[in-house]
Amino acid sequence: MQPGMRQSPCGRVTVASAAMRTGSRSAAGRLRGVRGVLVVIALAVGCERAHGVSLPMLDKPTPRPLPEPFLAMERDFADFRTWPRWEIPDIGMVSGHEPGEPRYVYVRGVVPKAGRRFAVGTILVKSLERGPPERWELHAMVKRGGGYNAGGAEGWEWFDLAWRGGRPVVTWRGLGTEEDHGGYGPNADDGTPIGCNGCHALVASTDHVFTAGHLRAHAPERRGH
Repeated sequence: MQPGMRQSPCGRVTVASAAMRTGSRSAAGRLRGVRGVLVVIALAVGCERAHGVSLPMLDKPTPRPLPEPFLAMERDFADFRTWPRWEIPDIGMVSGHEPGEPRYVYVRGVVPKAGRRFAVGTILVKSLERGPPERWELHAMVKRGGGYNAGGAEGWEWFDLAWRGGRPVVTWRGLGTEEDHGGYGPNADDGTPIGCNGCHALVASTDHVFTAGHLRAHAPERRGH
């Protein structure tokens, strides 16, 4: 074997750097070099198929890792009143909420295009604002990801908040099932508890967010704090 060449497990030459350098000295040499590279690739592919040898130049791209789960802490809600805020219609907060009061959604994150899901780390705080903040009704949904809530609103974790001592505090967090439903009131029809998952299942097509269409119309792809 000539200097500058290596031999694969198949017994075929796979790299011929010396010949490539020699051939590159002229146009004809460069053409021969290109042909040589093609031959080398063809031989390498045959070798990989026959012997299961993975060569670096033929490795397939590594799949992008999934986003890490986002575990929201109380401090993540501390400045929610400074986030972009939009008034929402009654449909944004229906059964289990008192009607007729000003209601808003505060957004930390990106409002996705139609048909796409909210990113892990997104926080939506929905407020029913009557009087001072201490009297507000506050609920939140956080895109936790990591397979959380797989049997309901996949990826979302539900929160109840209260304004105490000049800041928001978490009073409840969980899956939002009928057995673990936080501070929602009883169902007006039969008196059974309302679960976040059961209600938001009505809008599974918008990633379980009632206000997704409203937000897109008023704040398309707007990034919050």
